[in-house]
Amino acid sequence: MKTPHLTRNIGFAGFAFALIIIAANLAVCGAESQAANDFHPLDFSKFYNRRSDGFEAGTAWTAVPWGRQTFDGIPFQLGGILDLTGMGAARDGFVFPGGYSGIPVRRKAEWIHLLHGTGYDESDGRAIARITLHYENGEKRSFSIQYGVHVRNWWVMPTEKVAAVTDPNSRVAWTGTSRQTDPGGVTLRLFQTSLQNPLPDQLIESVDFSSLFRRATHVIVAMTVGTAGKARPVPASPSPDLTLDETGLRAESLLRIEDAASGTPVANARVRLNVEDEKGSYFFG
Repeated sequence: MKTPHLTRNIGFAGFAFALIIIAANLAVCGAESQAANDFHPLDFSKFYNRRSDGFEAGTAWTAVPWGRQTFDGIPFQLGGILDLTGMGAARDGFVFPGGYSGIPVRRKAEWIHLLHGTGYDESDGRAIARITLHYENGEKRSFSIQYGVHVRNWWVMPTEKVAAVTDPNSRVAWTGTSRQTDPGGVTLRLFQTSLQNPLPDQLIESVDFSSLFRRATHVIVAMTVGTAGKARPVPASPSPDLTLDETGLRAESLLRIEDAASGTPVANARVRLNVEDEKGSYFFG
């Protein structure tokens, strides 16, 4: 006689359980949507010097998972690469741009997340590139990218003695192999570095990438701005010397172009930059 009542109870319990499952799924979807809104992958499509669809089949760069990808919970848009020239590549005949300026950001952000690597290696601790943020209020802030601290050669050579990087907010994001590199026992990797924005309340208008003309070629694959993700604040450390090192190479200089007769500044002057070493002269624009 109690069977119908029991059946109704079971039916109600099943319905309630289904509602709980639906609510849980909606909560998960909401959390995923919120997480996605916490990050903004930058569009580098107008700035790539090499696009993802232009690499020869079987070569190392074709192994990279192009398109929208997520590494360690942070979304990135991979559509090509920005090579910043390095002296190792230049000596082998590959001269890349010395910098990229005015890449739009137009966002506020607490952190900057970079997906990158290098061609050629470098001494650990050596600054190889600079990232400069330009803010809406006219201020700017720069970060130095250091070899062995934030990034290493994206080709993992069999002779490499140290694979780790020392920055606590940098890590290997992706590893792979290719037909080009397999015969030499070389594997591939890309690094992910998170940099804390010193002016999180200011809108970031744009970002610049600049080479410091070291041996290593810094390669930017993607950049995302947003919240911290899994990154953690670390005590600020003194910036490395970016003026002169033991080689005498000047990484940055302020130039004042003057008229020889009057000594007054020349408006809209253009400068041709050549870097010379014992092997030759390299023109960078």
